[in-house]
Amino acid sequence: GARLVVVAEGEPDWWTLAAQLGPHAGVVALCAVSGGWPDALTPALDQAEAVVVATHDTESSRKVANELFLALAQRRGLEAARRAFFRFLVDEDADWNALHCAGEIEARLAKLRPLVDATMPETPEGAY
Repeated sequence: GARLVVVAEGEPDWWTLAAQLGPHAGVVALCAVSGGWPDALTPALDQAEAVVVATHDTESSRKVANELFLALAQRRGLEAARRAFFRFLVDEDADWNALHCAGEIEARLAKLRPLVDATMPETPEGAY
């Protein structure tokens, strides 16, 4: 029943974002060039009202985001996918887990939160 799916590339990033965004952001899931989209998470992707891909702004990461968009468009139709799909691309140094371990994740989350809020405006204040 998740309404928002946030996709992060790389397992440490996945767990870090899951802890930081909490249940109000819905499901935070792993998607990687090598591993692909886990089949077990397809129902969450199908049910989500919004999908946010938080990944690096590199050629391979953009490919992952584009393929996920195309998969969503194939399942829902192009216009519905355009309304539901958002990209949050960041520089290669913005490893979520490394930022968290260094105590510097808040500045990066401050850039992601407006996108989450825009996709789910009724998220309670201070929910994450």
